[in-house]
Amino acid sequence: MTTPKKPTTPRLPKGLKAALLAAHDRQAQEVVILDLRKVGGFTDYFLVCTGQNAKQIGAIADAIDVA
Repeated sequence: MTTPKKPTTPRLPKGLKAALLAAHDRQAQEVVILDLRKVGGFTDYFLVCTGQNAKQIGAIADAIDVA
C-alpha cells in the first residue's frame, strides 16, 4: 500500500509574492495566478483579481505597481 503524497505549494518568485501581498492589502478578490512559463515567451505569470469598484481597482493596480 502506498502513502498518498501531500500536495505541494509552489514557491513564488519574490516579485510575484510582493504583487500578491499588495493586492491582498487593497482587498482584491478572486485572485488567480496563472503560470505561463511553459506557454509563452513574453511573461512568466499573470496575476488576475477583481475589486468592488473603479476606485478600488485603481488602488490595487497602483499598489501592485509600487510593489
